[in-house]
Amino acid sequence: MHQASLLEERLASILPWNRARLKFLARFLLALLTVRTVNLAEIAVAVASPAKLESRYKQLQRFFASFDLCRESLSRLLAALCGVPAPWVLSLDRTEWKLGQKHAINFLVLAIVGEGVAYPICWMILNKPGASNTQERQRLLRRFVGLFGACSIDFLCMDREFGGRDWLDWLLKKRIDFRLRLKANSLLSNAQGELVSAKRLFGYLKAGEAAGLQGARRLWGLTLFVSALKLAQAKEGNPYLIVVSALPAEDALRDYALRWNIETLFGALKSRGFRLEDTRLHHQDRLEKLFGILAILFTWAHLVGQWVASIQPLRRIAKRAHRLARSVFRAGLDFLRELVVNPDNASHRKDLKLTLQFLSCA
Repeated sequence: MHQASLLEERLASILPWNRARLKFLARFLLALLTVRTVNLAEIAVAVASPAKLESRYKQLQRFFASFDLCRESLSRLLAALCGVPAPWVLSLDRTEWKLGQKHAINFLVLAIVGEGVAYPICWMILNKPGASNTQERQRLLRRFVGLFGACSIDFLCMDREFGGRDWLDWLLKKRIDFRLRLKANSLLSNAQGELVSAKRLFGYLKAGEAAGLQGARRLWGLTLFVSALKLAQAKEGNPYLIVVSALPAEDALRDYALRWNIETLFGALKSRGFRLEDTRLHHQDRLEKLFGILAILFTWAHLVGQWVASIQPLRRIAKRAHRLARSVFRAGLDFLRELVVNPDNASHRKDLKLTLQFLSCA
C-alpha cells in the first residue's frame, strides 16, 4: 500500500484526474508490473485491495468502461515525459493480432523516435484487419499537428504499406517531410522523363552499395527525391531498399532506418513486455484506454532503463558486441518489477522513490 500511495502522489502531479481514479490507476500499474500481462483476470489477483477477487475484477472492468481518457492531455504528457527535444522524427506503423478465430485488433500508432526506441504519442484502433487508408492516417496526423504543430516534425518514417499518391500529396501540402520505403516495382521517372520501375534505375549497384538519383523524380505525379541501397542479403526476392523523401536528404537511407525503433516499441508492448495480445477487451474506446496506460508504463520503464544503464552499462552478447543481452526497456522493466515484487526491502523503497522522479514533465 505504501508503494501505491507513492505512485498515486506522483501521478497526481502529472494527470488531472480525481483521487479515486488516480488511486485505482496506481494499483493497476503496480499489479501490471507484478503479473506482466494486460489480462484483467490476472491483474485482479495482484491488485492490492481488501475487496474479494470477483469484486476487484469487476472494478477493473468498470474502470475501462467508465473513465474518460483525454487523448490530447495524455499525448502532451507522453511527449513531455520522453524528454526528446523537438523537432521530432516520427515513425508511423501499425501492429495487429487475432483475438480468437474471427476478431482482429489493429492499432495504428504514431511515435516519437528516441535513442533506439520510439515513444507512443498518438494511436487509434482500425476497425478492420490489414492496412490503413489515407483518411485514417490523416485523422491521426491531424490530431498530432493540432497538438504540436507541423513545425514540430523533422520528418516522418514509413514502410511500404504507407505508399499512395493521395497520402503523400496530403503530406506535401501540409509541408511534412517524410522517408517512405518504395516497392521495387514502383514507377519512377528516369533522366529522360520516362516512367520505369524503381529497381531498374538502380540495377548498376553492387551488394552493399548505395546511391541517390540526381534531382527530383516523378512518382504518382508527385515530385520527390530518391535514394537506394542494394542489400547484401535480400528478403522476399527484393534486393533493394528504395526510399523517397519530400525534400533533398543526404542521409535518407539512414533516416529511414529509424523507422525500426517502433518495432522495438511493439515488442515491448506485446510478447517482450506487457503482453498486449493477452487482452480480452473488444470495445475500441477501452482498447485505446488500455494502450494509453501502457504508453505511460512503457515510457517510465524505458527512462528507468536508461538510468540503470548509466549506472552500470548493460551486458552485450559476446559474439555480437553490437547487441545488448537485454534491451534498455527490459532493464528498466526488470528493475521496476523487482522493486514492486519485494516491497519490504529498505533499499527497494528508496529506489522506488528515485524511479518515480522519471514520471515528471520537468
